[in-house]
Amino acid sequence: VGDKVDARQYGARGDWKIATIMQIDHEKVDNYKLVISFIGYESSRQVTPDLIQPLYTHTPYHNVLDLSECRKINAYFEKSHPCATCNIKCCEQCFILHIYNKSSKQYIHSQCKQCYAPVLFQDSFLTCRSFVYTA
Repeated sequence: VGDKVDARQYGARGDWKIATIMQIDHEKVDNYKLVISFIGYESSRQVTPDLIQPLYTHTPYHNVLDLSECRKINAYFEKSHPCATCNIKCCEQCFILHIYNKSSKQYIHSQCKQCYAPVLFQDSFLTCRSFVYTA
């Protein structure tokens, strides 16, 4: 209870959205249903386990601890973009960084924040190191 998951919004053919497990209803040992609430929606509903998958299996990765902070979460127009390094599907609002080429006026590379952070750290380290050696 309280875990975030990917869940189908309208049954087996519905879109995958991020939801919170609110309650687990046990009818029998091998037969249970989950009460979930989709992030960004106030109502909750009961679903069977086959409509639930681990978080980010079908939905894009987000960079916020409280998923409701991302304005694009579960929006009809939610856009995702694959990371050029690890190829995971990322939210364009909060988890992907685009490197823009001003002369060609287009994006030349996109990385998720997990892949970009080590590069940023390495660039900062090399800059500091060259400053120490040239001083």
